[in-house]
Amino acid sequence: HTCNIYLLFHRCHSSLHISSSLHATTNVLLWIRPSVSALPFRPRPGLSLNATLCASLLLAAGDVEMNPGPTKCSISTLQFGYINICSAIRKSALIHDLISSHHLDILALSETRFQHDTPTAIINDIAPSGFSVRHVPRQPTALHPKGGGLALVHRSDFVIKVHPLSMTINPSSFELQLVRITSCRPSITVVNAYRPPSLSVALFHEEFRDVLAAISTATTDRLLLCGDLNCPGADAVSLSEELTESIDELGLKQHVFEHAPDRRILDADRQKAQPGGHAHQHADQH
Repeated sequence: HTCNIYLLFHRCHSSLHISSSLHATTNVLLWIRPSVSALPFRPRPGLSLNATLCASLLLAAGDVEMNPGPTKCSISTLQFGYINICSAIRKSALIHDLISSHHLDILALSETRFQHDTPTAIINDIAPSGFSVRHVPRQPTALHPKGGGLALVHRSDFVIKVHPLSMTINPSSFELQLVRITSCRPSITVVNAYRPPSLSVALFHEEFRDVLAAISTATTDRLLLCGDLNCPGADAVSLSEELTESIDELGLKQHVFEHAPDRRILDADRQKAQPGGHAHQHADQH
C-alpha cells in the first residue's frame, strides 16, 4: 500500500518542526526523531480540513498535477535530418532555418569544426529555441585537429543520452558520435559518423564493420545510421560495394537515395528494418 505524503518543514533552533496539518493518512508511514529527547513525529490519523482546503486551492490553480512524475515525450514519427555543415561557426541562422523549414526533431551534423576549447555559448547557439546540442569534437591528437566535429541538435523534450559504448569504442579511421534516444520504445541508437577522405579506406571498412557489430550485439535498440562516409559507389546514389555489404549484413534499410552536388553520395542514412514498419522522415542532405 502506498500513499503520497507532502511535508513542509523548517528548522527552528536545534529542533526540526513539521506541520502535521498538511496531510492526513490512516497509516503511519514515517516518523522523524529530531533529537534524543523529543518524541517522533507521526502523521495524524484523522482528516484535516486545512489540508483538504490547501490541496483544493493548489489543484484549482491549474499548474499542479495530482500525481506528478517525469515528463515523457512519446515519439510516433521522428523527423530526422543530416548535413555535412562544413563548419557550423557563424551558421546558426542557416541551421535554425533548416530545422524550421523541414520541421525536424533532430538534425545530425558533421564537420562542425568546433574544438575542445570552443565556448559552450557558441556551440549552444546552433540550437534554436526549444532545442539542445550534443557535440563531439575531433580528438586533438588527430592529423588535422582543427577540422571535423560531430553534433546532434535535438528537441529539448527528447531524452537523449550518450551511449555507454562511447567510452569503449574509439576508431582511428573515422569520427563517431553514439547516442541513445530513450523517449520511445524500443529505444533508438543513433550512429553519426564521418570519415575524412585522407584516412585509410581499408582500415575504415574494417573498423566500421566491427563498430556496427559491437553496437548490434550490445543492444536491442533500433539502429539509425547517418554520416558522411566518403565511400561513393559506381554511381551518384550508391555506396561502395564493401560498405554496402557491411550495412546489409545488419539488415539496415536505406532511406536516402539523393546524391550530393559533387555527384557523389556523401551520406549514408539507414535504419534497422522492422517487420511491418515504415521509414522515418528525413530532410535535406548535402
